Amino acid sequence: MTALRTGETRAAEQLQGQAGPSGPPDIAILVYCLEGGGVQRQTLTLAAHFAARGLRVAYVVVRATGELASSVPPNVELVELLPGRGQKKPTILDRIVDQVRALPALTAYLRQARPVTVLTGGSHMNFSAVVTHRRARSTAHLVLRLTTHMSHARGRFNPIRWLSSVAASSFYPYADRIVAVSEDVRSDFLEMVKYDPARIEMIREPVITPRIGQLMDEAAPHPWLAPGQPPVILAIGRISVQKDFETLVRAFAEVRRQRPARLIILGSAVNSGGAVRLVNLARALGVASDIDFPGYTMNPYTYLARAAVFALSSRFEGCPNVLAEAIYCGCPIVATDCPGGIREVVSDENLGTLVPVADIAAMGGALLAAIGRGRTTACRVCPQGFDVETSVARYLAVCRSEA
Repeated sequence: MTALRTGETRAAEQLQGQAGPSGPPDIAILVYCLEGGGVQRQTLTLAAHFAARGLRVAYVVVRATGELASSVPPNVELVELLPGRGQKKPTILDRIVDQVRALPALTAYLRQARPVTVLTGGSHMNFSAVVTHRRARSTAHLVLRLTTHMSHARGRFNPIRWLSSVAASSFYPYADRIVAVSEDVRSDFLEMVKYDPARIEMIREPVITPRIGQLMDEAAPHPWLAPGQPPVILAIGRISVQKDFETLVRAFAEVRRQRPARLIILGSAVNSGGAVRLVNLARALGVASDIDFPGYTMNPYTYLARAAVFALSSRFEGCPNVLAEAIYCGCPIVATDCPGGIREVVSDENLGTLVPVADIAAMGGALLAAIGRGRTTACRVCPQGFDVETSVARYLAVCRSEA
């Protein structure tokens, strides 16, 4: 206990140098880092729109590193709990250690800054938020976001998700409100945790913004997307067991046996460990020359506007916002019918085809059929609830509620 208090004292002294605007933040958003994931992109959008409405907003991170490090709006205060951690991409073990080490700093921040509302970026920060909120005796309105399918996370490969799901019954009841990113995530949570259903609300992410239309119209970023090239199957996401790109690569090999096609996977560079394994698999299947890993991009929309089909091969999700983006960009969809809100987005067979999880033959056949049909979906149609104005308004209502 003495060591924890000492850590909180040191953290308070360090945070003095990160003084923000006068007065407590109206909303403090907690995330782990600024890598280019969906949690970061959506919470940065929320932060920007909260600030545009005149609210004092703090974006509190354990590490201020990642592809979106320069994307924090100038009218949003950036607070780094563990400064000087370097630019090395954190491993799962790094994340666990960092979150434990950041507890004193986050406790000190809550005492010192006294935010009116604390909003977590995702499930990965919920445990830290509850522990430090209680440790600091904070009076902040605590709103936790559920961004993954909890029951499916139990016993899985990610220790942070596993720990969060196992401990859920102990710490989630301390939240004032909970926001689930899909109805599937909400109902799954209520089956596992004793919590007042009236205090947990499903809110879609602020995915569709006016700027997407401009980004769609930018020049083709990849030579494979130029007119006259073979059709491109597009996938987006960091390579992980959850995303199951191995099934997609094997399904793509089935497609290539039938016709010319190419596969682009955005999110991880070709020299990353996961990509190297997929390249080796592609070589063994004889399709390596038709697969590319361009890495992370700030503009996936110009890819979605030109790809023949978007493929999602996940084993589980929270709510795959990229499906809403694909629909808006008019890109046909082939997705696994996995837990986590897929059917809520692809609610009409005209928007896409759902296939069983890890079914190589079904995915390959659906991809072939989608390529054969061509792009027939209308562009710039926003799935219900995913527009930024609706999402932001609903988040503000929850953050300001006294429930």
